[in-house]
Amino acid sequence: MMYTKGANNVTHVYIAQDGTNIDTKQCVRDLGVTLTTCDGSFTTHITNATKKARSQAGWILHTFRTHDTIPILTLYKSLVLPLLEYCCQLWSPWKVGEKQSLEAIQRSFTSKITIVKHLDYWRRLQTLELFSLERHRERYAIIYIYKIITGNTNNINIRTTTHQRLGRLCRVERTHPRAASRIKTLKENAFATRGPLLFNALPRHLRDSNTSSEQFKNKLDKFLWTVPDQPKLPHYPIRTTSNSITDQLALQRADGIF
Repeated sequence: MMYTKGANNVTHVYIAQDGTNIDTKQCVRDLGVTLTTCDGSFTTHITNATKKARSQAGWILHTFRTHDTIPILTLYKSLVLPLLEYCCQLWSPWKVGEKQSLEAIQRSFTSKITIVKHLDYWRRLQTLELFSLERHRERYAIIYIYKIITGNTNNINIRTTTHQRLGRLCRVERTHPRAASRIKTLKENAFATRGPLLFNALPRHLRDSNTSSEQFKNKLDKFLWTVPDQPKLPHYPIRTTSNSITDQLALQRADGIF
């Protein structure tokens, strides 16, 4: 594995214990997730997941004659969503193009459901009671952070502090100001940074929860349904920088709603 700015940079040769050279790989795969080593991104994984999910969605629509809500959504949630959500806490994209490429699968699929095909994507999500894929990924990140905080999964150096006025907050490690821009981008969008920021954006009653993970999920879902879910897509005007929970909640605070 190597991480360099340019493809032609000189790389070190690493030797295994038996004396053989360790080959440099452009991509490495572990536990079903592929990392592109030359830039530290998950672009290859996202591309592959998109292709598999699109193929599976097409198979469903061509195999089953019915396009009624319950059967078609059941198939979608069982066969397509798992391909788009597996370990998404780790590989969640930050590039707009990758977000839109993933979202296009659900957008296209839901447009084939009979009772909502005349609605735009945002209204289809509301009618079908579906989160956008971007909101799904952020939801999973928040839940995983909660499991870390409550000791229900391994910690990756996530630390919390309790503020008298603000309640429980995750500490967010900032990147050194002199770090290269590509390093800043990777760190700012890594789960260890992104997850705590999402958790900190929640209202205090959720951050201070000390319930089971399942109870927390239920409370979180009830809250998320009150937050506008408007994925950024071509020809869909949006008031915020992105559809991220952090941006949507910031807008609600500015509007005096939250």
